[in-house]
Amino acid sequence: MAGIRKRFGLVLLISLVLCAAIPDQRVEASGGPGVSVRTVTLNDFSALGAVALDTLTGRVFLAIGSVPGDSVAGRVHVLDSTTGALIRRLAVGGGDGTQLLAVDEAVGHVYVTASDGATSWLCILDGRSGRLLRTVSLGTAPRMGPVAIAVDQRASRVLVVSAYIFDPTGEAGSVSVLDSRTGRLLRTVTIGETPGALVVDARAGRAFILDRGTFAFHGDPTGHGSVYVLETASGRLLRTTSVGPTPSRIVDDPHAGRVLVLTPNAVDQDGIPRSGGSSVWTLDTTSGLLLRATRVWGNPLGLVIDSRADRAMVLATAARGDAAMVSILDTGSGQLLGRTNLDLHGHAASFEDVPSVQGASFPQGGQVGMGVVDERHGRAYFVSSDGPVVSVLDTRSGRLLATAALSPTSPPPPGEALGTGTALLALAAPACDIVVTKPKDRSIGLLDGATGVPRQTIAAGGLPYEMLVDELHGTTLVITLNGRISILRRSV
Repeated sequence: MAGIRKRFGLVLLISLVLCAAIPDQRVEASGGPGVSVRTVTLNDFSALGAVALDTLTGRVFLAIGSVPGDSVAGRVHVLDSTTGALIRRLAVGGGDGTQLLAVDEAVGHVYVTASDGATSWLCILDGRSGRLLRTVSLGTAPRMGPVAIAVDQRASRVLVVSAYIFDPTGEAGSVSVLDSRTGRLLRTVTIGETPGALVVDARAGRAFILDRGTFAFHGDPTGHGSVYVLETASGRLLRTTSVGPTPSRIVDDPHAGRVLVLTPNAVDQDGIPRSGGSSVWTLDTTSGLLLRATRVWGNPLGLVIDSRADRAMVLATAARGDAAMVSILDTGSGQLLGRTNLDLHGHAASFEDVPSVQGASFPQGGQVGMGVVDERHGRAYFVSSDGPVVSVLDTRSGRLLATAALSPTSPPPPGEALGTGTALLALAAPACDIVVTKPKDRSIGLLDGATGVPRQTIAAGGLPYEMLVDELHGTTLVITLNGRISILRRSV
């Protein structure tokens, strides 16, 4: 603990120095019919990492890793979600790219993980001011680093999953369970070698951690994946449930009392799909028991849920990669109900795997990723990887309602290559606008959520990296890799 206290003092001192010298921002205002745009450019924006939003305080938290030549390793920028004003810039240490962020609005804290390759720790920030409150050890072994973090607001717990990411040894990973109010480490639980995604069901008081299973030297899976089920209040391991090989996604449906796990087609070292197919595994949230395994079509890449309609939708591509489809399942039973083919107008169907960030709880919307659901109106939206095509589906029937092909904007400046990132998608309720980024021409498209009709295109000014939706304050933020933040607000 002496080392942690010493590091805490150093981090706090550097934070105070940085806050006294916050760099200038460049602010621009623009817009058009229906939406106003405020653009903020940050001068210090190297190695952007995790992004989080506290909707109650209207604060955006950006984790910034270190790059060669940086004098300070590992920083967090705190911004106002409505104006983009930089409120605080502080050091958290680490800076090796392992910073993760989580928000507990119930206690007003934001949590930032950090690691220097030897030890890992958790920084607790005030959710309004961004002030560093305390730094605590995660209690992990040397060379382990954080890979996932989640909060159970009902149980006042923070869970951090760690693995040997700096020096892979084939040893077991762990879950650190901490009190979200005090930061006290309550328990460390040993889990599998390849842990990944983590979801929490606060209603059931359970946490679910995916483990991808074991792999041969050339990357072929040698066994099935697993789901570790923990009681969040005590941190006690309740059950380990076996699922298919290399599980890629896990989604919680608290209304149905189910957790769904997606396992894609396993492939060999040459990328050829093996037999066995792709499946969705339905687990009971209270017991963690496996209820059903359901085969789905195509090579699945994403999974979204409409809790009100008791539906899950699995986005997938065909084997040749130039066609897309959605499988529709009943979340309660796990039964496959049907399939809908998507018309991509000749665009690539390679929907890349991008993390989803939830800015506000449904039904208000706020989820960002390759697919998003509007539960109030029973709509699901899917975007192709390059962003020009958005498909609108009815979540209960799975029927394709509309397809919108966004027209390109002006090309990038001379000497600047086309973007190669993945499109992002967000639902900006209550206006029910669909916001989609188009990485190829670095632009932002706005569509009518009911009809899918394009309304407006706005220049992003850089390659879009992440989107956040602040429902409480009525803004959508598009963050680019070069430090440009576009704040969109629906005009009255």
